[in-house]
Parts: sequence; C-alpha cells; structure tokens
Amino acid sequence: MILSVGNVSKSFGTDVILENVSFRIERGEKVALVGRNGTGKTTLLRIITGSYEPDGGSVQIARGARIGYLRQDMPVSAGRTVREEAQQGVAEQLLVKAHLDSLERRLEEGAPSQEDLEEYATLHERFMESGGYSAHRDVDSVLLKMGFEPDEMEKPTGSLSGGEKTRLALARLLLEEPDLLILDEPTNHLDLQATEWLESWLRQYPGAVLL
Repeated sequence: MILSVGNVSKSFGTDVILENVSFRIERGEKVALVGRNGTGKTTLLRIITGSYEPDGGSVQIARGARIGYLRQDMPVSAGRTVREEAQQGVAEQLLVKAHLDSLERRLEEGAPSQEDLEEYATLHERFMESGGYSAHRDVDSVLLKMGFEPDEMEKPTGSLSGGEKTRLALARLLLEEPDLLILDEPTNHLDLQATEWLESWLRQYPGAVLL
C-alpha cells in the first residue's frame, strides 16, 4: 500500500463536498478519479497532499514514499530558463554527478586513498541507479514531448504563459519520478500529440498514479 484514504469528509460552509470517501492505492497501481466538474476531485487531491485538512477521516501515505503533485495552478520558479527549471527534476543526479567529477579530479591528481576509491564506487553506483548519464538527455526529450521547441529551452520562465508554465511543471514532475504521481487535470494545456505521449508514458511508469 502506498496510499490509504479512510472515510474522508469535507464541507465548505453548508456545501458538502466529500462524504466518507475511502480507497487504497497499491504501489505501481494506476487510479483515475471520474466525475463532473465541481464534484470534489481537486478538493480530495488537496486533502491527500496536505493542502486542505479534512473535516473527518484519515489519509495515510507509506513511510518514505515520495509524492509528486501537479496542481491546476502549478507555479514554476522565477529566474531560471525552461531547461534549468526542468533540470530540478533530476537535481539529485546532477548533484551526485558534480561530486563524482570533483572526486575524479582528486583521483587523477595523485595516489588515491582506499577511502576515496570506496566513496567513488558508492557514488558511481548511486549515480547509475538514478539514471546516470541519461539525465541530461531525458530533460530535453521530455521538454520536447511537452511541446517546447529546442530554441525555447533557454527561454526565461518569467516570460511563459500560464499553459506553458503548467507544461513545464509537468515535465519537471515526470523527471522526478516520484513513488506516487498525483495529477490534477494534466492534459488541460496539452495538444493531442503530447496527450498521447503522456498516456503512453503513464502506462509504462513503474510508480503509482492518481489522476
């Protein structure tokens, strides 16, 4: 189990939005919330991610599970380019790569100690397990699939439209590959080609998905 929702209820004033909602999601499972606009889907997602407190019931998330949440009004960081913002999705890999590069320079400068060699081996294994050298290629590939042209990847995020910001936030989230991916109306700003690519990507995604 990665997520358990038990008897969750939520009202705003006299309007009952959710009443005794319960379900479970197992690791790797794909679940879609289906309903008309205004029936509480976004409210439920916000309760699950901690943005709202339920009036009753409980939400349990597996210990240590990484959650990625795409909101309808997803912000992106100012002062970065499109590529730099997307790279935040693989920030851990890039940080490990920088550490590896620094270690390699030290090893080349003189006789390495056993401690240096062991640290390098551990870091290199961690780096390869997290995607390794494909991280840079993955960033550009996902951005292209989200509808960004090559000459738009150095565009400042502050100049993006609302739809472009949502597509960029989705690209970053996909690159993060969390254990549970929660997507609120993910296709709102995608064209048909990008929507079909996202559907294919989600089918193959090893983590759990709630949308």
